[in-house]
Amino acid sequence: MAFVQSASNASGGSSASVTPSSAPTSGNVAVITINSNGSSTTHTDNNGSTPFTKETDEQGNGTHSIATFYRVLGGSEPATYNFDLSSSQNKSIIYQEFSLIDTSDVWDVPPSATTSDEGTGTTATAPSMTTSNDGAMGVIFAAVDSSGVTFSAPTNSYTNLISEPDNRSSACASRVFATAGATGTTALTLGSDDWIIHQFALKPAAVTGGDIAVLRRRINGR
Repeated sequence: MAFVQSASNASGGSSASVTPSSAPTSGNVAVITINSNGSSTTHTDNNGSTPFTKETDEQGNGTHSIATFYRVLGGSEPATYNFDLSSSQNKSIIYQEFSLIDTSDVWDVPPSATTSDEGTGTTATAPSMTTSNDGAMGVIFAAVDSSGVTFSAPTNSYTNLISEPDNRSSACASRVFATAGATGTTALTLGSDDWIIHQFALKPAAVTGGDIAVLRRRINGR
């Protein structure tokens, strides 16, 4: 499994959109996270023939709401992905793309109420999760209820940090867990605020032969 690319955007209004910096690759998996103002805002897919599946839509800490979507990418993807909000709000959206995911069952540990925590302060800490597969791709998603907040110093060896500070600040990071089992908690440093943070994991595709050497290099960062 490997992190491929990310992109982010921030805007006002009743829709959210994000444009990947490079053309998505067929067979990869895209994960979209949205952080919106408003304690009761809900989010829906608006991508026509290339729809995303909504995994979570959570109205949480402070005055912000978050959602997580995913899609197995096909051979003809739009340049921009679009989502609708139940009301006009400030929001941020992050796109992440990953390769070598099990496209028939993408989640090792799906995002849910048990994978998240919320609080206030300068450190957001996600609960430990227990992965079932060697090589699972861990993802963290942190969201706060104001703008201009920066995120830094992810723990637990997470990398690929992408931070969108505008409108309703949010951030994501990822890492491969080489061995299945309890991952431990993961934290991000941020400007003091109300926060929600999730830790979840994507399921690796089965690999054989030469793919194993490629996967080992990616896990070890080579």
